[in-house]
Amino acid sequence: MKAPPLPRWLAPVLVVLFALTTAWAGYAVVQEASAHPTGPSVPGIAYGGSGSYYYNASLAPNTLFNTTNVSGTNVTLFVAITHWINVTFTSGVALSSHAAINLFDEFTVTVSTDAWSKTLLTTVQNTSSPSGLGAQMVDRYAINVSAIETLAHTIDSELNYSALSFTVSLQASVSGTVVASASEGTVALAPSLNLTFQGALIVPKGAPATVTGTVGGGAGDPSGGGVGALALGGLVASIAALGASGWLLWVDRRSATAGKLPALARLIEPYEEVIAQTTRVPADDARLVPVERWEDLVKVADTLGRPILRPTGAAGAPEGLDFYVFDGTVSYRFHYPENGGTAPRDATGSRARTPPSLATAAAWPSGIVPAPPIRRAPAAGPPASVPKPTAAPAPTTARTTPASPAAGGRPPALPAPLPKGLARRLEFQLQRVRETNLEGAQRWYAFSLCSQAIRSVSAAGPEEAARIVSELERSLDRVLPSTGRAG
Repeated sequence: MKAPPLPRWLAPVLVVLFALTTAWAGYAVVQEASAHPTGPSVPGIAYGGSGSYYYNASLAPNTLFNTTNVSGTNVTLFVAITHWINVTFTSGVALSSHAAINLFDEFTVTVSTDAWSKTLLTTVQNTSSPSGLGAQMVDRYAINVSAIETLAHTIDSELNYSALSFTVSLQASVSGTVVASASEGTVALAPSLNLTFQGALIVPKGAPATVTGTVGGGAGDPSGGGVGALALGGLVASIAALGASGWLLWVDRRSATAGKLPALARLIEPYEEVIAQTTRVPADDARLVPVERWEDLVKVADTLGRPILRPTGAAGAPEGLDFYVFDGTVSYRFHYPENGGTAPRDATGSRARTPPSLATAAAWPSGIVPAPPIRRAPAAGPPASVPKPTAAPAPTTARTTPASPAAGGRPPALPAPLPKGLARRLEFQLQRVRETNLEGAQRWYAFSLCSQAIRSVSAAGPEEAARIVSELERSLDRVLPSTGRAG
């Protein structure tokens, strides 16, 4: 069910709401500016810290790296060619302005397995500055690969334990404070690096660290918080009202534009496949025959075997309200009234949807793109109110109107002689139409397709006949249930 249209007064109401909420937001902003004419009294000091590691490995001459010195943070090394691993940790803090800094650093190195752990080194250092812009701590440790392997194997032997791997862990724990304007910020950094000896491999796994913060600065006026929320609320409401009003205006405009031609769309919908778009219009000296009704123009087109042409003006221009059928020097035109109209109705009161025939145009005006076959109405010939059209140039085969199955007619017998394969395919399609339970327009359409195909095949060569039968099969596949094709 189609939703009812929105009331037309809703969009203006939203526009007014947008104006009011915009004024509300502006008033709130002015009030907040008045409450804080100079802003915060003391700006804060921002600080940021980071802790990272880096190592340099001394190698024996080798083909893999093609160098005796490898550096990085996550390069996998090999026990057989690695002599020393020199690790460097760098931790520091930087400030946006001068402040008091105090940092404490504890650096530890341990070797461990899943069964035991041994501390190899512990160092402590401290740095401080009463008014600085930053501070830095550096820790270094050199690992002798052969010596560390010997140590691990010795401990395993003493414990009568055989570990599959062992890990050398290096950890820098940096803590401290940044003090400004009686305000204190904390610093905590813990970068680490684990070197796991797994058989022939030394696999690194590191974890850098960062920290940020702000110290100092005067507190804002608490009374300004409510005004700020008021301004924000007004701004949000203003944007929402603007978006809703714009959307409604767009929908209303689109509905007004699209609503002008719904009847025309319904009128020509059954014939969309046979309406050709063109930029050419009849010449001024052409004989123009006006046609009052759409169904009359359809009958003229079907009688002449011509397409219905719809001029669109320049490329990309909207489709027009005029429809033409050309016949030599005569042009038949139907003009759809700009104030709308309705599609013709059949005896039952429903809109007529006339099935197409297989009629093809005998000739096409220059510059016109051919359209699919015209859909034809059961009744033949133009109505009495329309001037009789001039006969079209004689086609290669005589055109006859197929008898309506509703009136008891049947497609003509298969022509002879006909190649055995084509005859079998045609007979199969006729059998499909006879055995399929179709009613009304669909049944008439299916029989008319068969009739036109049989007449066309009888006068065509082998290749053209095969193409006609293939087109018939495709057309019936769109109408009838899928039952396959004859071999």
